[in-house]
Amino acid sequence: MDIFRTIQENHFEKSPFTKSIKGDLPISFTYDDFQDILVKLIDQSPDSIQVTKNGKLVFPNLFSKTISYPEIIRDYREGATITINFISSFNLSLKKICEQMEHIFECPVECSAFLTPPNVQGFSPHFDSAEVFMVQIEGSKHWKIYSPILDLPLERQKAIVSDKIFETTPLLDTTLEKDSILYIPRGFIHYGHCNETEPSLHITFGLVLNRKYELAQLFIEELAEFFPSFRKSIQYSEITVDNIHDILTSSLASLKEHELSHEIVLKIKAKIKEQNIKQSIILPDNDLLWNPSLDLKNSDIYRKRKNLKFSLHNQTLLFNSLNGTKNISLPLTSLEIVDHILTNEEFSIHSISHHINDVENIKNVLKKFMSENVIVKKAI
Repeated sequence: MDIFRTIQENHFEKSPFTKSIKGDLPISFTYDDFQDILVKLIDQSPDSIQVTKNGKLVFPNLFSKTISYPEIIRDYREGATITINFISSFNLSLKKICEQMEHIFECPVECSAFLTPPNVQGFSPHFDSAEVFMVQIEGSKHWKIYSPILDLPLERQKAIVSDKIFETTPLLDTTLEKDSILYIPRGFIHYGHCNETEPSLHITFGLVLNRKYELAQLFIEELAEFFPSFRKSIQYSEITVDNIHDILTSSLASLKEHELSHEIVLKIKAKIKEQNIKQSIILPDNDLLWNPSLDLKNSDIYRKRKNLKFSLHNQTLLFNSLNGTKNISLPLTSLEIVDHILTNEEFSIHSISHHINDVENIKNVLKKFMSENVIVKKAI
């Protein structure tokens, strides 16, 4: 992962960068992998799919929350880009890279795959509010990158880029070939265009950063808990630049000498860490996660994955999954536990043991179901 260290030390939040990384990143992902995952997600988790054409979202939209494979292929052949979000949930090599990047940059990492047909510009010129790392998997794509119109923008500051950008000279004008990486800091305007003969498949890793203003927000909240002066009322007429400055500077000065200052900092760091953990492992409306930890607690709450269809025949549980129909052979002593799981939306070791007094067997069934991705632990 030396390439990420190089970017962090020399280019992070400052300048775009590109380099060939053949053999440096152990990515095992192909066109076929993209298609296999796409087909299975259409039925099981369509929220992970986006189809974009001429800079506009074709799917999902206000009129349709579902889409068929033939419809996606039709749109693709007519020039649409297909995006699969949270792609690292379905590919172990991408998941490992995300984990290593999270360790280096100390923040959650999101991962998406983009498939664009030949001779197509996938998106109009735009800028992102996240640090973006693109890795070209198949084909190639020509990129032009321009200076930012706004430094380090927030998500709410994203805006339409004027066509006047084409009148300026790009900072970087390059073709991203297979096994190459392109880093684009947030705020830098960019767009890409496929070559005329082959489609492009690339992976994007985006950093969900901890920003200083968010730290300040947490800091103010903690100050209010520890210092009564922060809980006092203030009149509308008293809200002035001088008053705000005096309040903040006096509070910061007192905090520096306060015996609780270390405790406040530890609480803030704990909250940030908790937020980062949630963002890195919880996917919106998507239960198709890699196997979670099998360290089961009696109070943990579990639920079945969405859109799974189950049928129980004798001592065999049949269910559809990402890899097609699967089956789990069950010992006779587990059937009552399985029946409880199938007939309840949510359950825990504690709740099941109210009906079945066999905690060890309950744990064994839950571990088996988690290893097969039949159930997931509910996020708190």
